[in-house]
Amino acid sequence: LARIGVGHLHLIDFDAVDITNLNRQQYFMEHLGMYKTDALKSLLLKINPVVFRPCMSGTNSSDYNSKLQY
Repeated sequence: LARIGVGHLHLIDFDAVDITNLNRQQYFMEHLGMYKTDALKSLLLKINPVVFRPCMSGTNSSDYNSKLQY
């Protein structure tokens, strides 16, 4: 989606990058311990630097709902 110019992406996840993610997800050693949203954002910003609104990391889903802008 970032490559084709989608206007905005919302990344929402509670998990952090673990070494077990490296063989099956698009993360690198430098991302270990980072929230997955922040790690993915760093990768996608290299593709399209204007695609993001702020990322949300954590486990409070009601907090996410109040922060989403459509």
